[in-house]
Amino acid sequence: MPGLSSGGTVTADVTLDQYEDHAKPSLDAFQAAPGRRLVAAKFTILSTGDAAYGDTGNMGAKLVDWCTPPSPAAPPSTIPSASP
Repeated sequence: MPGLSSGGTVTADVTLDQYEDHAKPSLDAFQAAPGRRLVAAKFTILSTGDAAYGDTGNMGAKLVDWCTPPSPAAPPSTIPSASP
């Protein structure tokens, strides 16, 4: 991914630190849709590139299960970003 201002390259090593299946939402508005479930993930992201990356902090993340074939009824979910 190109850097935002320096023209360098943004790369990172990402480690999954914690994972909670069937997570409980902090607000009822974030309840999972029928037939779906919420999960929570905590990541450590270590910059390994030569340029900085920044965004608004609400871009979210996608969690992809590479071990299970995709189901048409359950595509990968977007997990909203949360402030620490």
